[in-house]
Amino acid sequence: MKKTFSGIAIMTVVMMVMLSFLTGCGDSKETASVGEINSDGNKQTASNIEKATIEETIMWDNADIKITAVGLGADQNYHIVKLKVENKTSSDIHVMASRTAVNSFVVEPSMGVNVSANSTADGELKIRKEYVPAGVIADVETRFSYSSSNYSVSGKTQRVKLETSAAATFDYSYDESGTVLYDEKGIKIICKGLNDDGNPIIYMSSTGELSEGCCVEELDVYVNDKEVNADFCQWVFTNTRNLSVLELDGKDVDGNDIGKVKTMKLSFKINKENMADGSPVKTEPVEFSLN
Repeated sequence: MKKTFSGIAIMTVVMMVMLSFLTGCGDSKETASVGEINSDGNKQTASNIEKATIEETIMWDNADIKITAVGLGADQNYHIVKLKVENKTSSDIHVMASRTAVNSFVVEPSMGVNVSANSTADGELKIRKEYVPAGVIADVETRFSYSSSNYSVSGKTQRVKLETSAAATFDYSYDESGTVLYDEKGIKIICKGLNDDGNPIIYMSSTGELSEGCCVEELDVYVNDKEVNADFCQWVFTNTRNLSVLELDGKDVDGNDIGKVKTMKLSFKINKENMADGSPVKTEPVEFSLN
């Protein structure tokens, strides 16, 4: 039996505009995985969950393109969603994925499919296994984008969600303990402590109050009362979560003889993708202790 998500035709856009949304925060680092940074969240193993399967599901279908999920797979490093990509246009196109979350956590996907004009090609949406500590995919939510070499054909889909057979019994709960740095307008930011390298672990979540997504950047970071440079630029989308590391500049830490991180003070800039969600927000500085 096939499932179909009703697609709304998306107006053709120039690829550079699409890429500007993807890189609006600058050169952000890859999202860290839940298990990788030892976050004390509720980690789930696949031992009590049956191997996930999917029904053949049309994820998107408009005048230009049709994308169908046909199965799940895996290799040594990746979980894989197997796809059939139909190009309905008279131009060769390249198809990618972005704005991706697995089991509600934002991840960096790997996908690049070349499809000849008026033909269908096999494709794979790949997610690194360390991004899925549960060992099983309950759902994938993503956005596809496509373009021809001269951009005469280009577009992007809405974010679409694919649920597997594991979704019905998957435990989506997560330990949100920690120091709350911001909790307003559907966006929550929490410091979960330090990782083994002495960098803060930042947990973010959003609710349906946020209509699309936002990019969160660090501002004015102080460690043990000394200002340091830091690197944090991460996305969170509607009803998703993000667990990442705020990287402190090691030269600043060493140069200021900071040693062990005991206290921090920082704020964030929240850049909302949809301006209807409000102008960029600068959060109030929060000072807190770290053990």
